[in-house]
Amino acid sequence: MASDVEALRIVEEALAIDDRHARDEYLFATCAGQDELLTRVQRLMSYGDRDLALLPTLSLVPGTECDDEIPARIGPFRVIREIARGGMGTVVLAQRADGLFEQTVAIKLIRVDIAHDRVLARFAEERRILARLNHPSIVRIIDGGEVDGRPWLAMDFVDGMPVDLALDQRGASLLERLRVFETICETVAFAHRRLFVHADIKPSNVLMDAEGRIYLLDFGIARLIEGIDASAAATVAHYPLTRRFSAPERLAGEAPTVAGDVFSLGMLLMAMLGHRTWPGTSPVVPGTHLPHGLLTGDLAAMVGMALAEDPAARYPDPSAFASDVRRHLAHVPVRARGEASWHYRAGRFVLRHRLGLLLTSVAGMALAALAITATVQSWRADAARAEANARFADARGVARYLLYDLIPSLEHSPRSLPQRVEAAGQAQRYLERLAATADAPDGLRFETADGLLHLAMLQGRNGRPNLGLADLSERNLERAEAIALPLPGRDARELIARIRIERVRLAAWMKGDVETAEALAMEARAAISALGRRHPALEREFAIVLAELRGWQGRFAEQEAAADRSLALMPDIDSGMSRLDRARALSLKAEAAYYLKRPDEALAMYRDSSRLVGLAVSDAGESSYFRGRQAVVAW
Repeated sequence: MASDVEALRIVEEALAIDDRHARDEYLFATCAGQDELLTRVQRLMSYGDRDLALLPTLSLVPGTECDDEIPARIGPFRVIREIARGGMGTVVLAQRADGLFEQTVAIKLIRVDIAHDRVLARFAEERRILARLNHPSIVRIIDGGEVDGRPWLAMDFVDGMPVDLALDQRGASLLERLRVFETICETVAFAHRRLFVHADIKPSNVLMDAEGRIYLLDFGIARLIEGIDASAAATVAHYPLTRRFSAPERLAGEAPTVAGDVFSLGMLLMAMLGHRTWPGTSPVVPGTHLPHGLLTGDLAAMVGMALAEDPAARYPDPSAFASDVRRHLAHVPVRARGEASWHYRAGRFVLRHRLGLLLTSVAGMALAALAITATVQSWRADAARAEANARFADARGVARYLLYDLIPSLEHSPRSLPQRVEAAGQAQRYLERLAATADAPDGLRFETADGLLHLAMLQGRNGRPNLGLADLSERNLERAEAIALPLPGRDARELIARIRIERVRLAAWMKGDVETAEALAMEARAAISALGRRHPALEREFAIVLAELRGWQGRFAEQEAAADRSLALMPDIDSGMSRLDRARALSLKAEAAYYLKRPDEALAMYRDSSRLVGLAVSDAGESSYFRGRQAVVAW
């Protein structure tokens, strides 16, 4: 007789697998040779297919067979079709229908039968949370309200697939999978720094679109870390979770934490590496939830640390997890290995310096041969110096090619994110080699600082195609400024001013640190003043950044004044990027006018801004970047 307990355990594991094909494989492998158990499991699974209480995500309330009617129109949006249905309600695809502009969104519509005060409060909190999480990889909230007594929430529509399936479809390499995972970790870390936990990280909540961009969904179940009271048992059940991707303490009833998100990231990495299912009785690495034998080496150590049974033994935060991924890719010993053996450290050293070790071996043999005659020795030495100079020139040339030619040419190309990430990583390595050059002349140090500034803008500058690597961008800006500060001449002072303007933008937009941004803005103003004579381009850029910062601070009169100054300094160039710059300045001025109680003026300026972006899009053709800017301005 098949055990109901065993059947329910198998069903619970299976429902946590998003891919139906992988779920079926798991069922047949687990129930092999046990026909009665398989029949019982399939019967229980059929209940889940009818949207009963058996759902992979345990929501605030159990599901019921409630077919709520979907309105034809929700707020200013016309419903096109249903996308999905779950424990909270229905998600539909909709288009804006009020004629202001074209916009496609996904709308969450809460179920009628559960629209009581507690659920409505949670839904309202979801709106507040998403509105405060401004990050290129976190889905934006666009609008919200109530229709027929049911609250709704409109968000960016992401035409993508769960990240693990998308990577498989692309035939992604291990390097690409780890780079994508690094981006996910940094995105979650961004939310943690703003005191939000996600609490339900899984492949279906991390989507990848056709161009390789990553989007994190469902921050609506997150809570402010400072507001979570893990001892309040009455509130613990209010947090949904997906069992397969949830930390053991979550399954035991504790509230969400950063450590819980780290555990879920470990499970997500397993799925991204192709390990979506394994028998429930698989032996695990002691002290962890990592199945024994599935991973080896650094990957096993890193995932094992993330999946540690004890939350205190895990990575302290997602940034530390991402840092170990970067160390692994750079062939540096990972922190998850702890005090690793000298064999491991030596192996990492050889992988990092295999070219140098090869050259050293070659040089050693050459030196032995050079002893033959003084003439040959002199000739060899001259040749070696010439080769070293050529290699150094190659490093400078390759770095410039990557930064100023290759990456910019890829920015507007679809599905180019992996290539841009790899090219930026190569540029980083060349620039670090140049920065480490002993007794480098001032010209080389200036070139290196300028390259680090340009790389930082590619990695994390708001308002242009970037890789979402805010922490790495910040480190490169700080290093560029340190290199540029001792350099003489006006060019060096201009470079320092440009670096400080970018640091203001990064602190405000990518870091959300308004206090630091204000201090950096004063330093940038001082750097521009130190130039001694007018520099309209720098003054214009600083005015735009200052207008953005004043908007963050709610100082709208100053925001309007700064936007006016930037518009006055705009060049009379009729090109795509100049139109986008003017559109950005107009949007900032319109925002200030709106909050200063002049909505008619604001609307007129928003329309002018949208018109300029439309012209830029027409000039650029199918550029995804210009299309994205059009969507941002329209919103």
